[in-house]
Amino acid sequence: EESGECSATIPPEIGYLTNLEALWLMDNHLSGEIPSSIGNLVNLRSLGLRENDITGSIPSEIGNLTLLHVLGLSMNQLTGSIPSTIGYMTNLGVWNGTWYNLYSGDYWPALDLSHNFLSGPIPPEIGNLTEIEQVALWHNQLSGPIPPEMGNMTSLMILDLRYNSLSGLIPPELENLSNMNTLWLGSNNLRGPIPEELCNIELCGSECNSSQ
Repeated sequence: EESGECSATIPPEIGYLTNLEALWLMDNHLSGEIPSSIGNLVNLRSLGLRENDITGSIPSEIGNLTLLHVLGLSMNQLTGSIPSTIGYMTNLGVWNGTWYNLYSGDYWPALDLSHNFLSGPIPPEIGNLTEIEQVALWHNQLSGPIPPEMGNMTSLMILDLRYNSLSGLIPPELENLSNMNTLWLGSNNLRGPIPEELCNIELCGSECNSSQ
């Protein structure tokens, strides 16, 4: 271990902090797994664990955090699939300046799972997140089709799915996303034509920057 670095894990006892409203532990060299007891933090509004060395899968109990506005788990070593219980987190993306100000920058995906090793399909339950404006799932190992249920995410403006192993056709249901202005799909195994309904959207390829 390099000198000057501290390494620690998130203890399961964190589940006792049931009144906690924000938990931000970014860039702290945290290792180990996200304990399933995280699901006990039912008053949590903002959870940020990006830029750590967290391994293991995202516990399905995370779906208990139904008041959460922002979930940032990017730049870790998470594996396994995105839990279907994410569909219960319908407060994700509901604007509240208090909880978003903790996340610096102009690019605020309320759901940011990018730069991990997540695999398996995108769960269709993600379509329940109708308030969310920006979703970042890029740079993982996600496979299978883009679920047509994503056409229910009517607040979506930016959807970044680049650098995965997604396959199949682009679902025409995405035409329902009338607020969408940027859809990043490059570096996947998608096939077939771009649905005509999406021709007004910037279908950005692999050359695009993530923040512009």
